Amino acid sequence: MADYQGDSAWDEDNEEEEDDQKQRPESLKEKLIFMIDAQDNMFEPIELCGEPTTSFEAAQRTVVELLKLKAIQQPDDQVAVVLYNTREKDQPGADSTTGSSSGSSAPFVASFEGVRTLLELQQPSAEAVRAVRDMTVASFRSSIGGLPHRRDSCLAEALFRVQNCLAASRSAEQ
Repeated sequence: MADYQGDSAWDEDNEEEEDDQKQRPESLKEKLIFMIDAQDNMFEPIELCGEPTTSFEAAQRTVVELLKLKAIQQPDDQVAVVLYNTREKDQPGADSTTGSSSGSSAPFVASFEGVRTLLELQQPSAEAVRAVRDMTVASFRSSIGGLPHRRDSCLAEALFRVQNCLAASRSAEQ
C-alpha cells in the first residue's frame, strides 16, 4: 500500500481551472458511486501481484486511482464512496468522513443499518482522494468497524443508500 501513499502531488490543492473550458451538459456528466464491502474477512491477508495486502486495501487503492483519473479527465463528474457490512452507520446531519456535524451543502438524506458513507457525491478532487487514501485499516476499525459475517441485508441497504444519493443529487440539480 506504500506505493501510492507517497504521491504528494495529490496533497497539494493544484486546482487550476480553465475559464474558457466549456462545461459539459448535465446529461453527459457521470455519477460514479463506489461500493466497498467492509466485512471482517475483507481485512484478512492476501497476496496481490506478489505483495501482501488485504482485499479492502486493494479495493481502496483501486478507488483512489480511479478518483485521480476522474479528477484529471472529467473533473465535473461526481463520485461517492459507500461502505457496507459496517458496524457503524451514517449519522443524520454528520459529515461522512469524520462523523461530526457539518454545514455541508449536500447532507445525506437517510441512513441505513450496516452502511457508512465515506465520501458523499461530489466532484472528484484532491480532498476526495485524500479522504479515501488516508483511511487506514486501524482508523477504519476504530471509527467504523466491519461486521464479522456478511449480511445480505447490508448490500440491499447500500443499494438503497446509493439510490437515495442519486435522488438527492437529481433534486439538487433542479
